[in-house]
Amino acid sequence: MLLSFVGAMFLTNDMAVLTCIPLYLRIARKYDLPEIIPVTAIAIAANFGSALTPFGNPHNIFLMSKFHISLGQFGAWVWPLVIADVIFFGLVEFAGA
Repeated sequence: MLLSFVGAMFLTNDMAVLTCIPLYLRIARKYDLPEIIPVTAIAIAANFGSALTPFGNPHNIFLMSKFHISLGQFGAWVWPLVIADVIFFGLVEFAGA
């Protein structure tokens, strides 16, 4: 999940999902791990990660250029999402333990 999250911040959520899910599925099948919930969590983490940076999501680039949003203002707006991400990761990790 963390790799998907960070990868989506610098690439896009699509690229992170297309990279991380096949890797996880190969590992899951080899070691007989669950597939559905972790794959869903990887996809959610990629969407959260891509929303945190202007270049992780094309919509953010458009919004910043169209409405002249500074990088600092954008960062201030995404802090609630960062908190939600940390809570999400904690809940998924706690549920998996």
